[in-house]
Amino acid sequence: MLIELGELVAREVQARTNRDARAILERLGSLALGQEVDEEPIEHQVLRASFLVERKRIRAFDAAMEDVASGQAGRIDFKYVGPLPPHSFVGLEAG
Repeated sequence: MLIELGELVAREVQARTNRDARAILERLGSLALGQEVDEEPIEHQVLRASFLVERKRIRAFDAAMEDVASGQAGRIDFKYVGPLPPHSFVGLEAG
């Protein structure tokens, strides 16, 4: 019985994490030219992603990020780093 309860709690935590990640991606992704999502974030992370943002949209992106973070204050801690070189969006082809 306790194992079933633990599995139920684990499934609900994962479902909530997935909902939170989708909501964050929807809000921020609309301001970006592209996004790269790490399919296996580190344990206890909701989302690990890179966003390719045009220079002229950085302020709007920053404001949206602040809005998302303040809306989740006390529930989700955000680590937001940037701008950085767009290394996550560079692909190399063997030729």
